[in-house]
Amino acid sequence: MASPYRFSAENARESIRKTGAFAVKNTSIGQSVVGFQKRLPFKTPEGLEFCAQNSLLNEDVRTVIESSIDRPHWGLAKIYRGDILPSDRAYFFFDGPDMQVVLILLWSPGSRFLFFEGSHSLKLPDKEESDFGILTLPHDQMRREGVTEVEVEMSQGGFTIIDGRVGWTVIEGYQIAIGYASEAEISHWGKVELGNTEALQKKVKDLNARGIKTNFTFVDGLDASRHRF
Repeated sequence: MASPYRFSAENARESIRKTGAFAVKNTSIGQSVVGFQKRLPFKTPEGLEFCAQNSLLNEDVRTVIESSIDRPHWGLAKIYRGDILPSDRAYFFFDGPDMQVVLILLWSPGSRFLFFEGSHSLKLPDKEESDFGILTLPHDQMRREGVTEVEVEMSQGGFTIIDGRVGWTVIEGYQIAIGYASEAEISHWGKVELGNTEALQKKVKDLNARGIKTNFTFVDGLDASRHRF
């Protein structure tokens, strides 16, 4: 299965360094996101393969991630929806002085979202943990020197790669977020629980052999159709 998109890793790295994010509109990504959301839970061999193909198994994404954080480990895959996340908040995947977390966000068709460019390089106090397991601040606290609010519309879908410290808000549509953390940072994360099945164990070994370090553990009795990352 070939990854459906290519881009300039050099341009992506420079954009992420300066603004915190790199965005590309891509129709095939949008279509694949819709198909994934309809058919596959994350915690199946097919779901893991989908996320891997759209992250570290993509040559350009791998270049960006491996040049940005030390010994990346896959530790997050979730859907965040604009009709669920309050849009009067900004959200963050990570808080710290250095880039330790990089995410690939795959966007559905009809997505509209905000990035708060420059917020990755500022110390923003008073972040709170939201009900969705990510950090948050009120939108009005992002109106400050050094932060530029940029609205992005992806009518046909697309993807972004972000420094985990940059702020964002989903207005419409939804994202599939696939997150990698440095070896030092991932040691503070809880492990992703997968069903203890032969098929999943085989798939994780396959991903490891293809160069993806994972932060997974196997648990008896998990139903893949009901459990997501």
